[in-house]
Amino acid sequence: MGCQKFAEAARSLARVAEEAPGHDSGEARYALALAYEKSGDKNRALSTLESLARTTSLPKVLFSLASLQAEAGDTARAREALTRIIDESEYVPSYHVREVRPWVRKARKALSALPG
Repeated sequence: MGCQKFAEAARSLARVAEEAPGHDSGEARYALALAYEKSGDKNRALSTLESLARTTSLPKVLFSLASLQAEAGDTARAREALTRIIDESEYVPSYHVREVRPWVRKARKALSALPG
């Protein structure tokens, strides 16, 4: 990914994600989704993020998911993902609040920018 070879990175990350889907709390699948997106395969990126969002509530995953959903015109589902970031921030342990707070701000801003 660091060399901007996103399609090549996606192939490697797909193998990791297939062999160990929970590797590093889903970080491999998140990186795979980003590689798909940057290589232009938005459908695979969206599918990967949707799958990952069923097993994690990491704000960066939900925000990426919402961004792709909004881009695809699925504002209702984008709104759900963004709202989930905000709602779940209420249950974050105090030692994680600092990491989550910027994502909550981004989610609120993105929510206000969604049509409807």
